[in-house]
Amino acid sequence: MSVQSLPSPLLSVHGLEKSFGGLKAVQNVNFEVKPGEILGLIGPNGAGKTTCFNLITGFYAPSAGRVLFKGEDITGRRPYVIAQKGLVRSFQKTNVLKPLTVFENVLAGHYLSTRQSLLDTFFPRAHVRQAEQAARDSAALIIETMGLSKRINTPAYVLSCGELRLLEVSVALAA
Repeated sequence: MSVQSLPSPLLSVHGLEKSFGGLKAVQNVNFEVKPGEILGLIGPNGAGKTTCFNLITGFYAPSAGRVLFKGEDITGRRPYVIAQKGLVRSFQKTNVLKPLTVFENVLAGHYLSTRQSLLDTFFPRAHVRQAEQAARDSAALIIETMGLSKRINTPAYVLSCGELRLLEVSVALAA
């Protein structure tokens, strides 16, 4: 008989707090998200939900507490460092490149994983071409998964509000 261990949390938030002057926007927030789990953060306007996300993703430095992602302490790290580790957020205001197509927006989300030197830009070697093809394949899969396949070549400015939100989540998944 074997004992199956529980999966390690993907994201752990311990005692997270943020004060702006005398106002405590977030106070003693604790939760864990395990791989494959979906967790919601709910509350009325002004409850600190957005501030909490900003603390987790590095847009704000916490007054107290810790954030662990994949077991690594990412507390107070810069947003781009946290994004490079695979933790990104979307914003309440849709933030996509409106003139670009759905495919081009999602492909742009792969920017961190497909960066290359100036030399490789002008003279792409096999590894660069492979990375670009992998990004294209991934973008197509994400678009299909999010139900945007029929809009793949549609400029973002033509999309409905709901489709724009799906596109923004797609870009976040690509990142």
